[in-house]
Amino acid sequence: MSGDVILFASLAMKASNDDALPAPPVMPQPCHQRAWPVLALVILVLALGIACYYAVIWTWMRLHPVPVLLATLQKDYQPGQLTNGWRFLWNARGPIGFGSNYVELQWDGRSYGPDADPQYPSPPPGRYLRFVGGGGHPGQGSAQGQDLGNTLDRYAIVAFTVPESGSYSLSPIAASHAEMPPSAAMLTCGYL
Repeated sequence: MSGDVILFASLAMKASNDDALPAPPVMPQPCHQRAWPVLALVILVLALGIACYYAVIWTWMRLHPVPVLLATLQKDYQPGQLTNGWRFLWNARGPIGFGSNYVELQWDGRSYGPDADPQYPSPPPGRYLRFVGGGGHPGQGSAQGQDLGNTLDRYAIVAFTVPESGSYSLSPIAASHAEMPPSAAMLTCGYL
């Protein structure tokens, strides 16, 4: 008899819970269906990374253009005929720093000097001042023509005219003298 009671009780419980049947168990999604959102996220992150990389490169190139060699005196030098914007000058008329004091050096058949006379050295105040294909001599500075009352430092000037306005840079040059320390070599940029 006790078995009948148990059967009756379980039937009564079943009848009272028919309204709220438990939901069927959720079957796990196959692995390939769960991978699509992760794959889409990885592709999106890669695309954004590549876009950022090219944006940085583009910005860098706009701010720091690749240098282009505009001119080099060693390659452009032609005896007797300066080309490509180059000029050889010296401050014959007064102190350095004023373009109106500069005078073109003359070709004498071997080098550019203060005059067209091939005698070397030239007379003061342009004594020893000259340019040749492999270099030149800056003269004697303030000792140049002291016997003539010269009190000015004389300079041999290499000038280059850029073809258009913009930002330019100069590569290092070498200047040396047996009695001059390497730190005394000087490169000055300015307007003529």
